[in-house]
Amino acid sequence: CGFINGTIMMLIGIVMNNALTYYGSLSVYGGDIPLAVAGIAGKLNGLLSAFIVGLTQGCQPIFGYNMGAGNYHRVKETYDKALTATLAMGFAAFVIFQIFPRELVLIFGAQDGLYLDFAERYFRIHMLTVGLSGVQPLSAGYFNGTGAVRQGIFLSLSRQCFFLLPMLILLPAAFGLDGVLYAGPMADILACAMSLAIVRERRVTYG
Repeated sequence: CGFINGTIMMLIGIVMNNALTYYGSLSVYGGDIPLAVAGIAGKLNGLLSAFIVGLTQGCQPIFGYNMGAGNYHRVKETYDKALTATLAMGFAAFVIFQIFPRELVLIFGAQDGLYLDFAERYFRIHMLTVGLSGVQPLSAGYFNGTGAVRQGIFLSLSRQCFFLLPMLILLPAAFGLDGVLYAGPMADILACAMSLAIVRERRVTYG
């Protein structure tokens, strides 16, 4: 699973970088600005991802122990509390990305007006659903921790493989640079909805 995830992430990086460069060159921003801004946003988003991964890994032993002991209410309670924490962290990141996009970019060095204009646009569109981005990895960890490994693997691949990669190919072809920016939010929404639906189905199954 780790190898597959790594391969998919590599493909997404290649496709996204090429799309940003190509469609950026057709806009007023050129090919370099979108690529540079995406790199900064990726590093900042990685900080949130680190917290989500830590929370998910910390919950997995609790999921597994209580599932094995038949304490299903504790499994539900742990998932619900972790989901609340995940959404809270995501909402905090959303507020920061929406209010301070220029200030965040300036941390990495002084830039001109066009660069800052695109940074503001990128953060406010591409990072629009950052508050939902932790639901899918938490749900995948929930399934892995409760012994439903197939569902866990399926969910861990869902956002990147099933939604984001196809959208990075299809949306820019139809909408240009805007298509690249909106691919991430659409993938987050679909992956979040799928994760919650599958978790709900499993919770109903074991009561």
